[in-house]
Amino acid sequence: MPTPYNKTNHASCHDLRWHSRLHTISASIVCLLSLLPKADVHAAETEAILSSSHKVDGKDLTTQVLELPEDINPVFPSTAQEMMTSPQFSHPPFRRFSPSIHNVSPTSQAIASSIADRDTHVSADVPNNGELEHSPTEIKLSEEIILVDELTDVAPDDWGVTVLQRFSETYGCAPQLLQGAGTATISRYEFVVFLQNCLEQVQSQTHSQSAQVNTEALEALEQLSQRFATELGMLQQDLEGLEDLTQTIQALEENQFSTTTTLRGGVLLSLATALGNEQADTGDPIDSDITFGSRVRLNFDTSFSGEDRLRIRLQARNVPELDDVTGTNMAKLGFDGADGTQVEISDVTYRLPLGWQGELTLAPVGGSLGDFVPSINGYFSSSSNHALSEFGTSNPVLSQGSGTGVGLSYDLNNALNLSIGYAARDTSDANRGFGNRYGVVAQITAQPVDPLTLGLSYVHSFNQFDTGTGSALANDPFDDRADAIRANSLGLEASLDLGPGATLGGRVGFMQATAEDLPDNPTASVLNWSAMLAFSDLGGDGNLGGFFIGQPPRVTSNDLDNMTDPDTSLHLELFYRWQLNRNISITPGIFVVTNPEHNQTNSPIYVGAIRTHFRF
Repeated sequence: MPTPYNKTNHASCHDLRWHSRLHTISASIVCLLSLLPKADVHAAETEAILSSSHKVDGKDLTTQVLELPEDINPVFPSTAQEMMTSPQFSHPPFRRFSPSIHNVSPTSQAIASSIADRDTHVSADVPNNGELEHSPTEIKLSEEIILVDELTDVAPDDWGVTVLQRFSETYGCAPQLLQGAGTATISRYEFVVFLQNCLEQVQSQTHSQSAQVNTEALEALEQLSQRFATELGMLQQDLEGLEDLTQTIQALEENQFSTTTTLRGGVLLSLATALGNEQADTGDPIDSDITFGSRVRLNFDTSFSGEDRLRIRLQARNVPELDDVTGTNMAKLGFDGADGTQVEISDVTYRLPLGWQGELTLAPVGGSLGDFVPSINGYFSSSSNHALSEFGTSNPVLSQGSGTGVGLSYDLNNALNLSIGYAARDTSDANRGFGNRYGVVAQITAQPVDPLTLGLSYVHSFNQFDTGTGSALANDPFDDRADAIRANSLGLEASLDLGPGATLGGRVGFMQATAEDLPDNPTASVLNWSAMLAFSDLGGDGNLGGFFIGQPPRVTSNDLDNMTDPDTSLHLELFYRWQLNRNISITPGIFVVTNPEHNQTNSPIYVGAIRTHFRF
C-alpha cells in the first residue's frame, strides 16, 4: 500500500546563531519555552535557585550612565515607596512563559490574594522628601523565600513594562512589548527575558558610544533587576542547561550514523508444523516435525527533502516452506522462504510526493503490484504482524506482477483514489526486457461513507499468472504447455467498520487466462473469494484477533482438455497477536485446508505456527 511520506511540521529553534551570547541565548530560551506545554512551575524549583547579582562584565549597572534621547521622557516611580505600593504587585501567580497565557485560574488568584501581605517585606529607606537617597542596591527583598507559585504575572500597565518599552524604543531590546503594548498580561519569566536583553543592550551600547547617562533611568532599571532577582537567577540556570543541551545535540550530530538516513529493522522468529494424513500431490505421509525459522530485515530509510523516502532493505531469511512437505501451495506461510540466511537486497523503493494529492513510487528491486495500490483490509495484509498464511495476506489477483516497477497514486478527492502500477521480471535480461514478464494494475479506491471502504482492481499480466497460492492447476491451467499466457483479472475488496474494534472485510478475485501460443488460444477461468473479521485491541492495547475463511484460487472452466478443479477447498484461519510492548509481539495461530488441491479425496491439512516479531 502506498503510504505518503508526510513531513512533520514542527517549530524549530535549531537555526539560532550565537552572535551575542546572552542576548541570543535569551531569545532561544523564549523560543524553546514557547514550545513547552502550559504548566505552573513547581515550588521546589525556587528553593534550588539562588538570587544572582546583576553585573555585566563585572561592572555594576548602577555605576553606568545612560543617556536617553531628549524626546523620550520615561515616567518612573519617583520613590521606592511609590514603587512598592504600586497596585501591579497583586497579579496572578507566576508561570513559565507561554505567549498564549492571558487568563489565570481562580485557584491561582486565591493564592495571590492570600500572600498579598507578604509583599510588604520588600523595603527601602525613603527620606521625608520622597526622593531616593540610597543606591537601588539597598532595596532588598525579605530573607523569607517566596514560592514560585506565589509570584505574579506582569500586567500591561505595570510600571516595569513602561520602563522596558522606553528602553526598547531606543535599543530594540523588547520589541514584543511595543507590538502588544497595553493589551496582554505576560508571565514574569517572559518579562525577565526582555529585562535581561535590555540590560545587555544598555551595557553594549554605552561601551561602544561612551555615552553619559541618566542616573534616574539607570536606577529604575536596577530596581527592576532587584524586583525580578529570583527569575533572573532561574533564567541563568536555564541558559546554562540550554548550553549543555546544545553541546549534547552537537555531539550527537557529529557522531550519528547519517544526517539523512535512519535505520529500522525487524527480526521474525517462527515455530511451525503441518499435520495431516498424506501429501496432497503424491499421497506420501506428511512429516509433522516442528520447524524453526527466522527472518531478519534491515531498512535504511533516507530522505533528501524531508518529504520523500528512499528505502533499501537487506534481508536474510530461512523459514521452512510447508508446501514442500504438504504437497500444496494452500499450506504456504506468508513469511516463508529458504534463502539459507544469505543476505540479499530484497527491496529498493523510492517514494516521492507529488503535491498534496499524489505520490510516485519507483521500485528498481522488489516491486509488487500490491505495493502500488492502497490496502483495503489492512488488518490482514502484513506478513510480520497480521495473517499467518499466504492466502490470508492479500487478494491473489494482485500477485500477478513483481520485480522492477513504478506506481502512481492520486487522490481525486477526499473519498476517491486512483492508483496505477507496473512491474516486470528479468528487466536486466537483454533478450527479455520490460515486455516479456510483466503485470499492470489499476485500482479505484472509494470511501462513500466513513465506515465503508471499497476497492475495484483491474490487472493485465503476461507470463505472470502464478499467484503462489491456490491449486497447482490454478497457477498453471495449461499444464505447462504454454509459454505465452496473457491474463485479464478483476478484484473487488470491501472493509466495513462495525464499531469499537471490530472490522468486517471481504475479497473476490476473477482471473481469465489465454494461452496465445497454443492452437485455438484456449482460455481458463480462476475464481477465489474470502471473508474476514478483525478485532483490534482485543484483550489489551495493540492486540489483534483475526478470523479468516475463503476459497483459494480454483479453476472453474478450461478450454484445454476441460481441465478443472473437481471439488472445492476451504481455508479457515484463526490468529491472535499479543503485543507485549511497542516493539515485541507474539502471534500464535492455526489454519486448516479442507479438500486440499480442491480434491475431496485428500484429507485436511492443519498448519500451526507461533510467530514472534521484534522491531527496532
